[in-house]
Amino acid sequence: MNLLFRRRREGLDTAAHHLATESGRFWGAEKGVYDLDDKPSIPVQWIWDHRFSRPRDEVLPESDGDSGVVGDLYTQVYSRLPDPTRLVLLGHAGTGKSAAMLLLLLAALDDREENPEVRVPVWITLSSWNPHERRLRELAVEAMEWLVPHLRKDSVYGPAAAARLFDEGRVALFLDGLDEMPKELRKAAMTAVATEAGALPVVITCRSGEYVRPTAPGRKIVAPVVLQLRPLQADTVALYLTKGNAGADLPVWQNLADHIVAHPGGPMARALQTPLYVSLMHAAYPEPGPEHDPAELLALGDHDKIQETVVDQFLDRVYPDAPGIPGPSDERRRDTLRGSRRGRWWARATRRISAWNLARRRRRGLRFLEWTAFHLGEGTDLRWWQIPNWASPDRLAGMCMVPAALSTTVLCLFGVLVTGERSTILLIGIALAAWGLGGLFGVLAFNQLHRAGGRPLGMRLRKPTAAEARYVLGKGLMPAAPFFYGAYLAKGVLAGLGASLGIFFLGVVGGDLTPHGEGGLLALWSQPLTDDTRITVPRSYRGDWLRTVYVVLTATIATGLVTAFAGAVEGGASTGLRYGCGIGAAMGWLLGLGPAVVLRITPVVVSRRHGLGYGSFTRHLRTAHRLKVIRQAGVVYQFRHTALQARLRSRYEAFTSSSRDSERPALAERCD
Repeated sequence: MNLLFRRRREGLDTAAHHLATESGRFWGAEKGVYDLDDKPSIPVQWIWDHRFSRPRDEVLPESDGDSGVVGDLYTQVYSRLPDPTRLVLLGHAGTGKSAAMLLLLLAALDDREENPEVRVPVWITLSSWNPHERRLRELAVEAMEWLVPHLRKDSVYGPAAAARLFDEGRVALFLDGLDEMPKELRKAAMTAVATEAGALPVVITCRSGEYVRPTAPGRKIVAPVVLQLRPLQADTVALYLTKGNAGADLPVWQNLADHIVAHPGGPMARALQTPLYVSLMHAAYPEPGPEHDPAELLALGDHDKIQETVVDQFLDRVYPDAPGIPGPSDERRRDTLRGSRRGRWWARATRRISAWNLARRRRRGLRFLEWTAFHLGEGTDLRWWQIPNWASPDRLAGMCMVPAALSTTVLCLFGVLVTGERSTILLIGIALAAWGLGGLFGVLAFNQLHRAGGRPLGMRLRKPTAAEARYVLGKGLMPAAPFFYGAYLAKGVLAGLGASLGIFFLGVVGGDLTPHGEGGLLALWSQPLTDDTRITVPRSYRGDWLRTVYVVLTATIATGLVTAFAGAVEGGASTGLRYGCGIGAAMGWLLGLGPAVVLRITPVVVSRRHGLGYGSFTRHLRTAHRLKVIRQAGVVYQFRHTALQARLRSRYEAFTSSSRDSERPALAERCD
C-alpha cells in the first residue's frame, strides 16, 4: 500500500512539473501578443482598493505601502498572501489587467523552478462559463488537460491526474475576464470561486465597474484582496514613448512626449493613458516619417478620434499596403535576365504583381477581421466552427452538394470503366444519376450537421473496453446474421459468409456511421474537439477534416464490399463494384460531414457579397494571431482587446452601409 501511494505521489509530482513546463512554453510565446516579449513592460501602477478589499495591515502587516508597480506584483503581494486569499485585479478598459496577470503567471513559474512547492498557475477564461451548469473544478481540469494531453492517460500519471492536482492543492487558478460574463452570472461566479476553490490561490481580472462581491446565503465569505490598476500618468507615457528610440526617430517621439507632458489633461494624454494604446502607438508608427508621422494626431483634437486613428494605423501596419518585394524564385529569374530588355520588363512586372498581390491580401485580411468582429457582436470567444453559422444556410447547403456529388460521380464512372462498360449513353446516364444522388446526400448532410450544431470532431484511437467491444461486435453481428442465414439457405455456407462479411464490417467499423449518436468503432473513436486538446485552429481543423475522410472511406469500402459480395451470390460481383463504392461515398458524406469541410466552402458563399475573397479562413486566423490582432485565451481565440474589436466592427458597419448606398441608385435605375 505504501509503495502504491508513493508511486502515485511521484506520478503527481511529475504531472505538476510537466504542467508547469507546458504552461511556461505556451504563455511565454503568447506574451508577444501583449507586447511583453521584446521590450520592457509599461510601468503600470496599482493601488490597494479599500472599498472592496480587506485592510492591508490585516493581510500584509509588513508591506511597504498601498501601491506598487505591476511588474513587481508577484514579490510585493502575491507571494506573501496567506492561503486561501483571493486576489482581484480591477481596472478600466485597456489598463492591462490580462497583461498584469500574465506577468504574474510567468513570475510564479520562474519562482517554481527554484522552489517546487510553488503551485502551478492555470489560466482559465471565464467568458463562456455558466457557474450554474459547470463547476470550477471542471474548468480547471479542462484547462490542464488542454495544456498537457497526457494527463488524460492513466498509464502515465495515474488515474485522473488533472483532477487530483486540483483536489490536492497543486495548482493556482488564474481567472481572466469576469466582466465578459453575462451580468446575471457574475455574482454566482464570484460565489462559486469563493466556495469551490478551497485552499487554492485564485487571481481574477475584471473591469472596475463590473465587479461584484461574492455572497452566499447563511455563510460568511472572507473578502478578497482587491487591487486597482491606475491609468498611466503623462510623464510615464512620455518616458515610454522615447525609451528605446534613437537616431532620426527620436526627435519625432520627443516632440510628442513634450506635448503630452505640457498638456497632461489634453486629448493626446487622455488617449494614451492606457497601456493598450501606448503599445498600439509604437506598433502603428514603427518608422515615423512624412507620410506616417504621429504628430498628425495632435491636429485631431479629440481623444476618441485619436484612438480610432491609432487603431486604423495599427491595422495598416499589420496588413501593409505597400509595394512588395519579389520572392526568391522571382529574384533568381531576374538575375538571369539582368541587363536585357526582357529582364527590365520582368522586373517591372514582378514589382507590380507583387504590389497588387499584397494589396489584395491586405484587403481580404482586414475585411475578414471586420466581418468576424461584426458577427461576434458583443461576444468575445471566437471558435472557427461557428463561422459558417454567419453565412446563408441555404447557399451553404447548395454548395455542400458539390464534394458529395463529385466524389460519387467519379467513383461510379471509375467502377463502370474498370468493369469494361464503354457505352456512351450508359456513362452519361450513370454520371447524371450519380451527380443527382451525391448532391442530394450532400444537402441532407449539411442539414444534419446544421441541426446537430456543427461541433468539430476528431479521431482518437484507443483500445475498446470489454463492454465496448461486446457492443461493437453486436453492432456488426445483428444486421449480418439475417444476411448470412438467407444466403446460406439459398446458396450454401460460402455464399452466406460472403454476403454477410460486408455488413459485418460496416457494423463493426461504422455502426450507424453517425458521429452524433451511437455506432461502431468510428463513433467510439470520434471525440468532440471542444473537449479535446487539439482546440487550436490548425489542429482542430485538420482533425475534423481527417475524421470526415475516415468516415467517407469507411462507408465507401463497406458499401462496396456489401454490394460486391451480394452480387457474388448471384454470380455478378462486378455489378456491385460498379455502383456500390459511389453509393458508399454519398452515404459517407451524409453521415460524416464535419464543420471543417463547411468552413472551407464558406468563403465561396460569402466572398463576393462581403469582400472577403476566396482565401482560407483558418489561414486568416493564424495570420491575425501571429500579427498580434487576436490572442489565444485558453481554449478560444479572442481579439487583442474589446476596443480593437469594436473599431473593426464599426469599420465593417460603415462598409456595409456604403455598399447599400451605392446599390440604391442602380436599383432605382433598374426599376425605372
